[in-house]
Amino acid sequence: RIQILFEAMTTGQYIDVPVVDLGPFYDKNSIRPSFETSHLDIGDVVKGVGDASMSLGCFWVRVPSSRYNIEERRKVLHSIDSLFLSPSPEEKARCTSVKLTGSKADRGYIAYGSESGAKSMFENKEGFVFGYSDWGEKECINDLEGINVWPTSKNLNTDGEDWSKAKQSTLESFLFDLFVEIGNILVRIYSAMLYDGDETVLEKEWAGGETISIARIFRYFNESYDNMQEVDQSQYSQVLGSSPHTDWGLLTLIVADDVPGLQLHTSPSEGFRTIRPRFKEGFIFVNCGDYMSLLSGGVLHSPLHRVLSPALNHSQPDVDNRENERRSVVFFFYPNYNSTVPTFEDGKQNYSCFEDQGLDPREKVLTHGTFGSFISSKWNEVKR
Repeated sequence: RIQILFEAMTTGQYIDVPVVDLGPFYDKNSIRPSFETSHLDIGDVVKGVGDASMSLGCFWVRVPSSRYNIEERRKVLHSIDSLFLSPSPEEKARCTSVKLTGSKADRGYIAYGSESGAKSMFENKEGFVFGYSDWGEKECINDLEGINVWPTSKNLNTDGEDWSKAKQSTLESFLFDLFVEIGNILVRIYSAMLYDGDETVLEKEWAGGETISIARIFRYFNESYDNMQEVDQSQYSQVLGSSPHTDWGLLTLIVADDVPGLQLHTSPSEGFRTIRPRFKEGFIFVNCGDYMSLLSGGVLHSPLHRVLSPALNHSQPDVDNRENERRSVVFFFYPNYNSTVPTFEDGKQNYSCFEDQGLDPREKVLTHGTFGSFISSKWNEVKR
């Protein structure tokens, strides 16, 4: 019988991860005007990021409220709701994440159950993917760059909230730019850690990665979602939101609601523990990726994690199902396409980037030329 893994919403297994204030980097570089002050100096920030990255491999970041705050988060979550609930099934199908004419990369909706990071696990979610948009007269030149595909204001469900250009801009411009901004700050911090205080080494080496970085919005359904009845129980042994994995890239940044479900594997004895959600405080979650860990020779940890399906609120059976779903925006920050992929021997742990996550068997890949071509092959692996 197929096993459904869902978050029980109990506090007993919660784990708290550190919070790092990035305010001093904003003050130092005036990335955005800020009238806030911080008692922390640059050294404290570097140490905080380093300690968290070498132990758990993840942490929360706080930026000045003039840049991101709980009201901006509310706009993001409202835009996500409209993105999934407004378009008709036909409009979603038109914008499904495939290799569209004129686009070199996947953009648009990710159909329910069309991805999984493990052969035996069904991922109970749908999604949407978008990326860099400030192309101007530039052209997309590789298979990770593409023009974003968004639903139109036509073909909307009558019971859905209106989708609008303003909501598109909240995600595509405001949120994407914020993610890139924070990613660049963290790259400078890691550069200072790894290169004797020089913040510029990695920034120069990886410059240009924003055009291939992507944001993936996920709508995790609850344990009773009707479509799960169609899951082939002969093919899958478990159903959950996202199967256990490490992230392949440099860094992952997450903005989400506060429904529990994101779990971290802390040790063989403790197994997976639920990260206590703190998104409503205006924090952004960060974890190191495989590429960052490999570059550091395994000093920085790329954490094994998974997402459980939200638990159904049995005490309130009449509550709107959306209250029993989990929404998140997951941003994968990458170096530039032509960066070199470190070899398997450079690390000190198991990395999903080197594992076979596809349906067709293959040998373990130890290197794959450029980072861009390597990551492109990995995204193809998890399609179902």
